[in-house]
Amino acid sequence: NDSLLIRTLELDQFMNTYMGLYGSMATSIESRDSLFTLAGRIACEKASQGHPYCYGWMVDYFNDGYTIYKIKDGIEMLKKHIDNPKCMTATKREFTRRIEEMSKLKEGTVAPDFNLKDTKGNDFNFYTFKTNAKYKLLFIWSADCDHCKDKKEKLKAWYDKPDNKNKLDIIAVSLDETETEIPVWEETIKNLPDWIHLRAVGGANSLFAYDYAIIATPVILLIDSKTNIIKAVIKEIEQLDEEINK
Repeated sequence: NDSLLIRTLELDQFMNTYMGLYGSMATSIESRDSLFTLAGRIACEKASQGHPYCYGWMVDYFNDGYTIYKIKDGIEMLKKHIDNPKCMTATKREFTRRIEEMSKLKEGTVAPDFNLKDTKGNDFNFYTFKTNAKYKLLFIWSADCDHCKDKKEKLKAWYDKPDNKNKLDIIAVSLDETETEIPVWEETIKNLPDWIHLRAVGGANSLFAYDYAIIATPVILLIDSKTNIIKAVIKEIEQLDEEINK
């Protein structure tokens, strides 16, 4: 019932001993998998009666183990726990945190600062970036995302219109991370030479994504260049003219 339990070394030691007892009874791979599944069923049922974070920790513990050992019955057994609203696994806790933080990134709040590398390997700091434009447009995206592709094309068309480049600078931060995603991003940005391109190493799990509470892309923020206060959260590119001319 105490969420501080999951921060202790003793809990890990207890669980390793607990699993060792079941493992010592195994006489084959099949019996080991069956015993480990039984151990998880008992432990998760017990934990479900306690604090949601302790419950989630227990489910995470067995999910990691079943994944490593490829114990399908164990993974199947965990489904009802993962789907239980009371079970706050690490993934659920992070998702909940990001939703809460995302609600704070709204008009009138200060956008978080960040430091990333540009495509030439130079350091880029969001706050100290110098521009003559009144606004900075932060475009958080993935080049391999269909929704991002649509917004990217519309934003490019808007930005290529006469005088629009004087109104704002586009700072595009990519969350592309895998071996297949990065080449797509590298190829795509060749056609966007007027934008500032950055990539958050770690993608959706990067510090940048953590600070901006990214759950899905794209995210588009119109930000005052001098104060770094969010002017508007842009849902549709057509909003830009209205927001800039307010």
